[in-house]
Formats: sequence, structure tokens, C-alpha cells
Amino acid sequence: VLAAASQEELRDYAMTCRQLTWGYLQLDGAKCRYYGRQALAVAGRTGGINTVFDVSILLGQTLWAAGENDSARGDYGKAAEALREIEAECRTPEDLRDLESGQARLWGTLGNFYAMQDSLEQFSYYYGKAGELFEKNGWLEDASTLHYNIGEVYLDQGGRRESRPEDEKALSLGRESDDSLIIAHALYGMGRWHHESGH
Repeated sequence: VLAAASQEELRDYAMTCRQLTWGYLQLDGAKCRYYGRQALAVAGRTGGINTVFDVSILLGQTLWAAGENDSARGDYGKAAEALREIEAECRTPEDLRDLESGQARLWGTLGNFYAMQDSLEQFSYYYGKAGELFEKNGWLEDASTLHYNIGEVYLDQGGRRESRPEDEKALSLGRESDDSLIIAHALYGMGRWHHESGH
């Protein structure tokens, strides 16, 4: 059926599969991967580079959750390749905002990925890149949450000295955002630091 479909029908099918990939992300890993692979196969034929980027990250997340880290890394690599293509087509301020949103999403995802593998060098590299974009664009809630996460990872590794400035940064950004939930998270991080430091 797909072989006889028009380009418009193929694009519609790829978008439907992309939406189903999102829909099954937290519900059924096998179906998420099935629809994701369908979306990628069709998007590759229709030039749907944004779909390739989006779905590759989702597939990486499901594979990571299933403990298939090497396969997840491969899909994250496909997302990075797609992002480079998107960057090459960046022309307007709106394109730049979309690009930086995608970069922050991928780098934050990679930061999480490497944090769970105890690769602190890679974790801090990708989180640092994401954090720069969050702060540049005024995404204060995201920036605060990111610094909170960095503090938690360092504390989990016994790095109280490295954790403290991250907690302070998270609280400062949270207060600047004026979001009570974000502030509460940052205060929780500070409280944990004091508790584990014996204060």
C-alpha cells in the first residue's frame, strides 16, 4: 500500500506513526518502537527530518529503558545527524529558536543517559551545553531543574563540594522564574545537601 502512496499520503502516515510513537512511549515499549521504525522509514523517503529527529530520541529512550544502551546510543546518534541537517537549513529567528530547542532537548537527554551510566565527564558536558541554551533563551524553569539534577547526580556520587554550587544555582534560577514548584525542588536539593553533610 505504501509503495503506491503519494508523497502527501506518506507524510500523513509518517506523522500518524510519529504521534503513535509518542502515545505509546509510557505505555508499550514494543509498540512505541514499531511505530517509531515505521515513522523513520517513511520520513526518510519524504524528507521529514524533524520527524527523524523527534522519533530517534523517543526510540533511544525506549531502548535505554529496556537496558539496550548501545542501540539507544545509535538512535541518539541518528537524532544528532538529523539536528545537523536542521541546523544547515536554519534561516530565520524562528528557525533558530526551534533549532536551539531541539539542541537543548537532545543534549539534556544525553546528559540523563550518561548520568545513569556514571559517566560524569559526558554527563557534565551535555548538561552544560543544554544549560547554556536554557539560560540564553530565558527558559529559567528548565535551567533550574537542570542544575538541580546536576547537584543530585554529584551528591549521589559523593561529590558534596561539586553539588553545593549547583543547588545554589538551581535555587537562584528558581527564584528568578518565580515558579513555586521549581523553587521547592531547588530547596529540596539544598535540604538534602545539608542533611548528607551532617548540618
